[in-house]
Amino acid sequence: MTVSNPRSLTLRRMLASDHSAVATLTVADEQTQFVDPMLQTLETTGLQRDNFVVETDAGIAGFFQINTRPPDYVEQPLLELCQVLIDQSQQGHGLGKRLIQCLPDVLKRDYPHASGVVLTVNCRNKLAYHVYQAGGFRDTGDIFTGGPSGPQHIMSMCWNTEPSQ
Repeated sequence: MTVSNPRSLTLRRMLASDHSAVATLTVADEQTQFVDPMLQTLETTGLQRDNFVVETDAGIAGFFQINTRPPDYVEQPLLELCQVLIDQSQQGHGLGKRLIQCLPDVLKRDYPHASGVVLTVNCRNKLAYHVYQAGGFRDTGDIFTGGPSGPQHIMSMCWNTEPSQ
């Protein structure tokens, strides 16, 4: 499934019928240190993470999770963006950037109580860092040292100063 210039991009909650397509998503070998294998990631569903797909006019091209009960280093009521993945066959077409640009509208709609979103990105993952930064995330200046593959920048994007009740 090669997409040279997808016209549409939709971020939506993953359906049960998406499981087989999502399970086949992969990243390049050099990126495996930054994301868990898809089958392992899908096992975290129901553990306070909601699964989403990135869909183009050619089909499912990516995946991410939203943690509604983020770890202690995250101030509430922020969400946590986790396990962001664009399939290796779809990379290089701007889908990651478009995902990040569309993300706030999806999160505001699906999680109206949240005032923003936070993520961690490995300090060695320069490309992802720049994609998040270009999409509106700001580096908090803090480093999370509890990651399995080394220190991570903590980045956030906020849209409400006061969450809705």
